[in-house]
Amino acid sequence: MKKMKITLGVTAFIFVLTVSLLSFQAHAGWMVSYYKKNPMTVEELKSNWGEPANIVNMENGVEKMVFGPKDVMIGYTYFLVKEGMVIDRGTTDSLGKSSVSKAKSGPVAKTFMGNYYKANPVSEDALRAQLGKPVAAYTYENGITRLYYGPKDVEIGYTTYLIKDGMVIDKNSSHFIDKKETKTVSKGPEAKGFMANYYKANPTTVEEIKAQYGLPISNHDYENGVSKLTFGPKDVVIGYTYFLVRDGMVIDKRTTGN
Repeated sequence: MKKMKITLGVTAFIFVLTVSLLSFQAHAGWMVSYYKKNPMTVEELKSNWGEPANIVNMENGVEKMVFGPKDVMIGYTYFLVKEGMVIDRGTTDSLGKSSVSKAKSGPVAKTFMGNYYKANPVSEDALRAQLGKPVAAYTYENGITRLYYGPKDVEIGYTTYLIKDGMVIDKNSSHFIDKKETKTVSKGPEAKGFMANYYKANPTTVEEIKAQYGLPISNHDYENGVSKLTFGPKDVVIGYTYFLVRDGMVIDKRTTGN
């Protein structure tokens, strides 16, 4: 009788263990299926989760990106990535071995223009054929290269492009060349003239401007706390319309041909 109870106990334990494993496998399979139907790039992942706390190199070119902070119940959340795309997701109690590769620093595409180049692919070769040789280029640890094009505009600085795997992934502007130029950054434009006086008398928020014009095609922040929001499309006569913004309020409105 005692032997039968032990046998039944072992059988029950094996049954529970089997069900648990099947449940775990079903969950893992569900997440794999989810990312097949809902593709997510590494850039999109990082825009939501930030930089991973660790990256573990696995077999077949797969990377395990572990994100913190550690939850007291489920631990760390990790994503499996291959060829720049998320293929699975899970949780773990450990960041991984200390000998594995650490997260690499560098810019990522996350602006309106980043979304534009996803929908309208442009190769680096096509960009260089149109604009010529950049005045400078800098490659970051995460494999992304920033190309700087001049001449330097007194207001927006250099026009920059982010390149990954031979394709343009973002466009922006900068008053200095990363790790190469040491000149002082321009303080930035100031509000002046008729439109500046208009917005003093008629306060307008950034949200109100975006509700009217949509998302800006570029956003440049200056040292003096002023941001320049440029909106498209480009008018054949006056060019682009842009607004100077400080502390969430519009302080001036102008146009530019570039």
